[in-house]
Amino acid sequence: MTEMELVARLLADWQAACRADEVLGTLPVPDSEALVREVADRSLTTGGSPDVVLRGLASGLAAGDWHASGEVLQLQVGALMEVIAGLDGADHRRAAHVHTVISAAAAGVAVEAWRDRAEQDELTGLRNRAGWEQDARAVTAQRLPIDYASIDLDGLKAINDGPGGHAAGDQLLRDFGRRLEIAVRGTGGSVYRYGGDEFSATMPVSAGDLSAVLDQLVATPGVAAFSHGVARWPSEDLDVHTVVTKADQRMYERKRARKAGAAGLPKAPAE
Repeated sequence: MTEMELVARLLADWQAACRADEVLGTLPVPDSEALVREVADRSLTTGGSPDVVLRGLASGLAAGDWHASGEVLQLQVGALMEVIAGLDGADHRRAAHVHTVISAAAAGVAVEAWRDRAEQDELTGLRNRAGWEQDARAVTAQRLPIDYASIDLDGLKAINDGPGGHAAGDQLLRDFGRRLEIAVRGTGGSVYRYGGDEFSATMPVSAGDLSAVLDQLVATPGVAAFSHGVARWPSEDLDVHTVVTKADQRMYERKRARKAGAAGLPKAPAE
C-alpha cells in the first residue's frame, strides 16, 4: 500500500468513526489529509516533523470545527488516534505524544474562538458588554485617552410592535450597527451593542472628537435617529466606569431635551 493509499484509507476510517459516534455524527466530519499524514508518519516511524507542524495542522482543524466545542474536538482527535493506533507497527508511545500535542493545539484554538464569540453580539456582530470590559482593561493599562459614547437608538419598541414585528426591529439594529461601525471604525475607534437599543462607541482622543462624529452621523439621511452622550477618560475621571456613568447621564439628558423639542436638536419620537 502506497503512502497516498494509506492516508486515504485512514482518512476514510477516521470519518467513518466520527459518523458512528453519537456526538460527532451530528457534526460535519473532519477533513484534513495533511493532519492524517503527519500523525501516521509520527506514529509509524521514528522520523516525522517537529511538533510545531502538528500544532499548526491541529489548529487548522480546530479553526474549522471550533463550533463543536473543545470537548468535541478532543473526541475528534481521539477518534483519529484510535484509528492510527490500530495499524500494524504503530508505536503507541509516539502516538500518545502526538495525541497530546494535537489535542492541546485544538483545544487552545477552540478556547480562543469561544472567547471571541462570548465577546460578540450575536445579532449585529459587534462586540458586546463583555467585549467592552475587556477593551476597557486594555485601554486603562495602556493609558490611552479615549472618548466614550453611550448611544440609545430611538423608536425600537414602536417598530417591534408594528406590522414588521421583531424581524423589522432586528433589521433596524443590524443596519444601525453597521452605519455606526462605519462612522467610528474609520477613526480607529470601536463599537459595541449591549442589548436592546443600547449601543456604545469609543474613539482615541488623538483621532478627533467622537461627539462631532456622532452629530454628523445622526444628521445623515437614512440613519436611524438616536441620542448620545460623550465623556472623556481619564481627563474627566480616572475610573473608566465613572466616565461611562457620565456618558449615560448626558445621553439621557440629551434624549429628554429632544423629546421636549429643544432648539437645535431633532425631536425624539415617543417610545
